[in-house]
Amino acid sequence: MNKYQTVALNTIYILFGTVGSKLIFFFLLPLYTRWLGTEEYGATDAITVYTSVLSSIVFLNIADAIFVCPKLAPSIGSRRAYFSSGLCFIAMMAVVGGGLFWLWDSFTRHHAGDMVLYKYKWEIWGVMVSGYLQSFMQGFARSLDQLKVYSIAGVVLAGCVAALSILLVPRWGIFGYVYALILAQLVTAAYTAQAVRASRFFSMEEIRGKALKDLLAYSIPLIPNSMMWWLINGFNRPLMEQQLGLASIGIYAVASRVSGVINSLSSVFGLAWGNSALSEYGKEGFDRFFNNYMKMVVTLYFLSCMCLVIFARDIVRLFTTPAYYEASDYIPLLALGLIFSGISITIGGVFSAVKKSKYFFYASLWGGTASIASLLLLMPCFGLYGVAASLAISFFVILVVRWYLASRYVRFEHIPFYLFLIGAFFVIYANTVFVDSYLKYVVDLAVFGWIVLTVRDDLNKFVVVLFNRES
Repeated sequence: MNKYQTVALNTIYILFGTVGSKLIFFFLLPLYTRWLGTEEYGATDAITVYTSVLSSIVFLNIADAIFVCPKLAPSIGSRRAYFSSGLCFIAMMAVVGGGLFWLWDSFTRHHAGDMVLYKYKWEIWGVMVSGYLQSFMQGFARSLDQLKVYSIAGVVLAGCVAALSILLVPRWGIFGYVYALILAQLVTAAYTAQAVRASRFFSMEEIRGKALKDLLAYSIPLIPNSMMWWLINGFNRPLMEQQLGLASIGIYAVASRVSGVINSLSSVFGLAWGNSALSEYGKEGFDRFFNNYMKMVVTLYFLSCMCLVIFARDIVRLFTTPAYYEASDYIPLLALGLIFSGISITIGGVFSAVKKSKYFFYASLWGGTASIASLLLLMPCFGLYGVAASLAISFFVILVVRWYLASRYVRFEHIPFYLFLIGAFFVIYANTVFVDSYLKYVVDLAVFGWIVLTVRDDLNKFVVVLFNRES
């Protein structure tokens, strides 16, 4: 099996392990938007965002380290020490986090009002702990190269979320949504632990300060990066809650779910590429391998995004109720931002390979600064359009910075081709915005077809290499 087939196989496994759990929220949109009003759905989105940022702070991003450190460990004893120490750390920090939540509740009880972060604080804590345990277990499965387990875990999570949501959300609303997510994450964590036979790797005697130090040495530098990502993806939520209202967050959340299809795609390719980058970096021909892979995924990002922009209005009308139809207006800008994000994730695989996690922070610092500045400038004037535009701007800044930093280790090719794809996207976007008739479908599909014909030979070449069994 050659290196292209390896990354393709990794992609397939991670496709099921990642996309299933993310796309289930998209396919449940018709039910969620029927069961929950715009304010209630906005609250569930805010809970998800707050959970994400608090998880990184409380657990110090140790789930990212449990993939890298055991994978490079020389013996099963070392892997046992990493797993035992990491799991013990999560349990300890879950208790510490609960205590901090209790203290915060005591001091802010009479001042927080109906803010989501206060009103649903214990639900946020439950989602945070169960979700992080699930992420830790799946990360450890990846470190053992048990990608089949990782894949099936994603399917288990998606199935449990769907089944439990149907059972609980109609009856308990927001609380049903949260309880369904907590239970699904716990079931998935239990399945993953059983499938990798985690009991082989856990022992109280193997809890070592050095192992924990190694894990935290990798993960702690990622915390500022996570905070910057929160400034990009989450800082807008409290501002939107105060200035635009929870109903606006609900509409924006629907647009994010639909455009999140691109995000799911980039997550899959990014995780699969991360596995291959670690094993292939430093070998002869890595630059060529990197550029061939990047050209393929960038092409897929743009083609997928163009389809999404063309049919955004139809998708929203199909999957939601009239109260959410406005969401289709914001999908193109969000999708463009997520394309930039997907490309930067691919470039970030180089940083993991050379163990320069600080570069993630450098790029995110610039992106976070751009996000705050553009959000404060654009949201008061343009509302949700300003929020979506600030996301696209921040991801573009991150892409530029990562590109610059990664150019120290790899040589980038195909730049004119990427500029061509960006230009074609804006042609479709402009046509969708300014033409309000069926003629826009004719023009958009004609442009899309022209692009497919343009990249056809490149995709064919990749498929030939993919199925060529010579290394």
